Amino acid sequence: MARSLLVMCIALALGGCPKKPTTSRDKIAATSSDGGASAPHWTDLLGLGGGRGRRGGPGAAGKFSTYGKCVDEVERRLPPELGVVLPNYYDVPDAICRMRQALAEDNPTLCKKARTHTLRKGCETAYAIYREKPDSCPLSYSARRGREAACVALATRTPVLCLGARYEEEEVACRAILEGSVGDCRGLSSSKRDRCEAEVRRWKPLIKGQVKSSFPRGFEPSLELTLTSAAGGAAPLPASKLSVDCAAAGAVAPSRGDTEQIVLCEMYSHRYRYGRRTSPYAHRVRLDLSFRPPRQPGEAIPFGQDARFRMRLTGGGTYESTGQGEVKVTRFERERGGRISGSFRVTVVGTSRRRGLAAEAEELTVQGTFDTFVRDLVDPAALRRGSRYRYGLGSRYGLGSRYGSGSRPGGPGGIGSGSGSGSGSGAGGLLGTLRGLRAGTHPAERTRRFAAVLTAATLTEVAVGARKGLQVTAIVKDSLWERMGILEGDVVFKIGAVKLQRRADAVRVRAELRTRDRIVISARRGKRDTTLTLTRPALQGIRDEFTL
Repeated sequence: MARSLLVMCIALALGGCPKKPTTSRDKIAATSSDGGASAPHWTDLLGLGGGRGRRGGPGAAGKFSTYGKCVDEVERRLPPELGVVLPNYYDVPDAICRMRQALAEDNPTLCKKARTHTLRKGCETAYAIYREKPDSCPLSYSARRGREAACVALATRTPVLCLGARYEEEEVACRAILEGSVGDCRGLSSSKRDRCEAEVRRWKPLIKGQVKSSFPRGFEPSLELTLTSAAGGAAPLPASKLSVDCAAAGAVAPSRGDTEQIVLCEMYSHRYRYGRRTSPYAHRVRLDLSFRPPRQPGEAIPFGQDARFRMRLTGGGTYESTGQGEVKVTRFERERGGRISGSFRVTVVGTSRRRGLAAEAEELTVQGTFDTFVRDLVDPAALRRGSRYRYGLGSRYGLGSRYGSGSRPGGPGGIGSGSGSGSGSGAGGLLGTLRGLRAGTHPAERTRRFAAVLTAATLTEVAVGARKGLQVTAIVKDSLWERMGILEGDVVFKIGAVKLQRRADAVRVRAELRTRDRIVISARRGKRDTTLTLTRPALQGIRDEFTL
């Protein structure tokens, strides 16, 4: 109920109730000085009227003078009972006026002044689309996932980017706006359809004739996998050929350089879609696939430091790259809406957990092809492992305002202080996408690194007399192996209770480090056997540094 009222009150403050398309209020095309049609002024887009100033053009905002006067006006139009039903941290008047101010003064930093953290995204989205500045679109709560896809698509006028929208209704509305047709909206439910059609009418005069894309309308991104089990596998795989749906959301690439990797798939999908699958088994496959940008077309990029692959099959086990294999990128256009395609082959090992069978180490060969688009370009620093939670916890206090309970007669009581995390919903579809940032992660999680085992060193199965072990070479600096005291060329036989006889056994080391208070490592260094001991303080240091 509170969320629905929030939508209603913002829509009211932005310009009243929606009208039928035949009324003059919906005909928002502005008239230029020579009498021809031109893009509407921001006040027209918000349903405030006013049009272009005779002297100042778009910058002459007829409906914005000062922040204080704007707040007074909005407060008078909001029903006073909102203070009773809305959470007290939704400062609606402040958010609306910051959006108007940002559009009027052409200054996106004003959106960040909005006191309510969850309402800033609507301001940033409206500014980015109107000013055609995709860099101003709000980042996802994981910066590695790039900016909000629908916002970037509309800001760049590129339809293919709509495919990356998290929700189906956002994709439909995004395409409808860029195509200037309400036809696609008709497949949505009644409430979503009305909102979609209103947004098409709102943005059509601004976007008309500016749409650009090198992709055909029916383009379908793809990621095809072929799995081959090593001889003597525990049981047939659930499927040998898979079409994985993470490629449908596009890739996120570094805006420059090749020190950070292109994120093609994350273990948990960027999108939240149900009932739309590229193959019957697609929803049961989770991939973590990334690789550095190619320096030339067709370059072979080796797995290990330059490329990463992890795979989780529901009912089939979890597998990680051994570092053997490569990615060949045949096409990479470093721009939003650019194309990226190629193929790869990688050897993975993991623990199979199929129904009715005991857990067993297993080695697979995975071959894949991909053809998709670049959804967003982000700063290389945001793509680093360990920078997953871009926004942090935010401020718990200090969000209070003079719009609290009893602040003025007839005003909305109780809209003010509180937490800046959580989620809300927007008014008027894409213009008011105000979903929360869900930034509730412990601060330590923002600095830990993933405890890579198979990709942080080269592991070779060897025999020393009658004993089998793993020889560890090419150890990555500051990696988990180095923190455990393993040196170049050591042959490790046992870490705690885990015997290392095959590469797949190394995957279980993380669980051992996570649960034990003391661990003894048996190894061969040079021509002598050696024993290393990890005490409780040493183990705690590893847990603080790595995500195990």
